[in-house]
Parts: sequence; C-alpha cells; structure tokens
Amino acid sequence: GGRAGRHLMDPVSSLVEACPGIDRATAADVLVATGGSVEAALLALTSVAPSVPAPPKPKPPKPLQRTLSALASREAVDEARNAVREGHSVTSPSPSEGASSPWWFDESPRSTFQLPPAGTIPEEAFSQLTDRAPVVALQDAGLVNFNARCSTLFALRTQSDGNCLAHACALALWGLHDKQLVLRRAIKRVFLEGAGNSMTARLRARWEAEMSQTVEMGAELLESEWGELKRQASTTEEPGREGRLRFLEAFHVFLLAHVLRRPIVCLATDWKDAYGRTLVSGEQLGGVYLPLEWDEADVIKVPIVLAFDSAHFSALVTSEGEEPQPGLLPLRRRDGSLLPVHFTAAAPGVPASDEDERLELLATNMDLDFLEDGTPCARLVYGDAPAFMQELLRSYLERVFDGAPAAPDAAAKASASR
Repeated sequence: GGRAGRHLMDPVSSLVEACPGIDRATAADVLVATGGSVEAALLALTSVAPSVPAPPKPKPPKPLQRTLSALASREAVDEARNAVREGHSVTSPSPSEGASSPWWFDESPRSTFQLPPAGTIPEEAFSQLTDRAPVVALQDAGLVNFNARCSTLFALRTQSDGNCLAHACALALWGLHDKQLVLRRAIKRVFLEGAGNSMTARLRARWEAEMSQTVEMGAELLESEWGELKRQASTTEEPGREGRLRFLEAFHVFLLAHVLRRPIVCLATDWKDAYGRTLVSGEQLGGVYLPLEWDEADVIKVPIVLAFDSAHFSALVTSEGEEPQPGLLPLRRRDGSLLPVHFTAAAPGVPASDEDERLELLATNMDLDFLEDGTPCARLVYGDAPAFMQELLRSYLERVFDGAPAAPDAAAKASASR
C-alpha cells in the first residue's frame, strides 16, 4: 500500500479533494485544530462530510505464494538475506558523531533483478511471479510498453502490508521482499539524524521548497508535517492494524534514492478511493526521483523502476535476453511529455526546473540514449548478478521444474521471512 504523494499537494487541498462538500475554510480550521495532522483532520472531516460513507476498513495482508523466497530452498533464501543485510548496512554512528552520523548505505547495491528468459520457466510459474494489473493500467495510461524500441517491463508481485515501497525497491534490486526492513530502517534513520546532519538538512530544504510551490505554510505546520513523515517511516505496526506498517509516500521515495544513491523512476496512475474520488494524481507522484545531493561520481546511474497503481507500489523489471540490449526505459510518456523530476528546487523560493534543466539533471544522474525522434531513454545496464542472487534463482528454477513443494512449513516461513 502507499500514501505516496500527499506532500506534493498542499494539505488543505488534499482534504477538500478527499471530502466533497467541505470548503477550504472548514478544512483549514480542522487542520489547525488537529495540530496539523492531515490524517487526524481527514478522520474528523469524514465524520461530518455530507452523504459520504466511511471508507471500508483495509483487509489484513495476505501472504504471497510461490515467490522466489517461498519456493527456493531455505538455505538459498537465508544466504541471500544475510548477504543483503551484511553487504548493504548503514554505518553505525560513533559516540562522537552524534546527530551528524551518516544514514546512507556503506556500499550501494549495483544489482538489478531480472526475470528468467521468456519461455525458460512454465507459464504458471511466470504468472505467479508477476502481476499483470499494474502493467495493464500503466499501458492504458501510455507509461510503459508503448515503444517497440524500448524494453518490455513486467511487474513483480509485491506484498501489500504498508511497506510496499521498500518491498518494491528490494524486489527490483535483489528479487526479495524487504521483510528484514533493511530499506525501511534506512529511511527511518534519515529522520533520526535531525538538523545536525547536513545531508538531512538539505533534503528537508528540498521538501519545504516542494511544499511552498503549492501553499505557503508557517514554521509550526511545516514542523508538524515533517513529524508526520517521520511517524510514517516507523518500523512498528500501525496501531489497530495487525501486520501492517504505515504507508510511505513521495518524499520517502526521494529519500530512498539518496540511501541507495540510485535514481528511482516511478510510473504512476491516479489513486482513486472506493467512491471514485482522486486522492493522488499520477502526475503528482509519478516521475523521476534523483539523488540530487550526491556528487555525480557517487551515483549509480542505473535506475530502479517502480509502478504505483491502486495505492500500491510494485517493482518493474525486464526479462533476461529481451531486446534491446542494453535495456532502455523511455523518459517521455506516449503523448511525448517528459516525466516530472521531483524536488529539484534546493530551497524555498528557488524556482522549479524547466524542461531543459530537467533533461540536464537526467543526463547527469543516468546514462541516456536518445531515439531517432529525440526521446531520452535511461539505459538499464545489467552486470553479472551477485552469487547469492544466482543461487536463489537456480534453487527456485530447480524446484519449479522438479514440481517439488517448498520446504516443510514453507508457507509459514515464507510469510514470516520474506
């Protein structure tokens, strides 16, 4: 699940859109009365909005079946998880570092997961690893698989438990869900550093600049909204929602791009609630999140590609052996418009980038090729997969072709450890 993008719209407008019949003055008054918490204000307004029934309660997340980690051997899964945890940890602060300690990975992951070559695994197994719904929605919106000269993207099935942003990134990198909260903890760490960390301070300035483009907010309300972003990054279950973490959103995507030192391209459709009301537009959330606060030499220029559809993030990946090689991801939609690049203003009052400036930022942070019509495309370059990823996939394929069930008690273990 995802709540991504709320902070790309001013809080009052978000409340007015979510509660038909409520005017801006009322929404603003309730927002102030609830201490600036959009969630609390939304709850209060929903109870008074005319003729608007309460949204249905979310169902508890269902375990995914027959993913790589559910069907591969426990030894291969454990080896992969240990490699991820040990190889991509966050530097532990020394007592003298205090609030200025780093929160980014010591060594950023260069791997990108790919599905096995088409036709090399049974169709049923392929369909269990992938999810057609987000790809169909993105195709209808002219965001993926519309250009024969570019790569075909597939969505991996991604757990819906409030942590789908981190899950989707982990799947795109390693083929594993973020069940050990490696990425989630890295996001949380950003907020624990406070203003003493210059990187954190600069990222907050970019967030404030993005907010100021739509509404002028006082220091008190900005601090309240920052606190809400911090609470959303919690690694503990949301109260009253067993098995679910709090949703992450657009600014958290931007933070992950800095944790990983890799661009993240999010292709998004409009998020509508059960009553057809648009809560987040694809334009607000979708686009490119660049590690703008890193020097070019520190950036891994192969983007992570995500889908956001029906309030849910999932990983978008290619299949081995697919043409073209290297893979190409168009950075314009089918209608020719360039994808937005978020958080480009370094501070409030600094204007957002125009298209030429966005293209320059894209070229600095990604390796680009240009099609005959001038469409910029990010190269999806894949090196050799790490040994643990190769073993995980080998073990999975072995069990698929043997028709063997997962290891004893695999369903319970997979649900707990993915």
